[in-house]
Amino acid sequence: MLNRLWKTFQSTRIGRSIFRVRHCRVSSAAQNGTIHSGAVINAANLPGNPGLCTGGLNLSCGADEVAYVAAHEGGHWMGLYHTTEQQGDNFDSLADTGKCPSACGKTPDDPPLNFKNCTASASCAGGDNLMFWLLENSLQGKLTCEQGGVMRANPVVK
Repeated sequence: MLNRLWKTFQSTRIGRSIFRVRHCRVSSAAQNGTIHSGAVINAANLPGNPGLCTGGLNLSCGADEVAYVAAHEGGHWMGLYHTTEQQGDNFDSLADTGKCPSACGKTPDDPPLNFKNCTASASCAGGDNLMFWLLENSLQGKLTCEQGGVMRANPVVK
């Protein structure tokens, strides 16, 4: 899974490496990790294009992009899963997060699913969520009430 994510990320962000996770089992605050657990965010991306770093969220701004990835990975650390995985065949277990099954793509053989086809309707939703599987400029970083509950129940918050 991580290798697939890294290859997808490299192909969509040529020349920019936000993170790379090697030889790890991702842990959460509720369970012990190992010396190999973790995620790395490359500070070389912080500068980005300073002219694009004004106003709201803009993933063309290096600082916004790094902050978004850190928030997403922090969500995993606090117990959240992707709302929908790349192929539209696995979803988180929360009732109030949008799901985006593979049928939301142009054809079942045309994943990966993206923001556009995962914000099209109530049955093709979740692309605007912070925990959506893909990093792209249209993202909005939303969280649902149940996702907030999962994070508030995490021992690190108490």
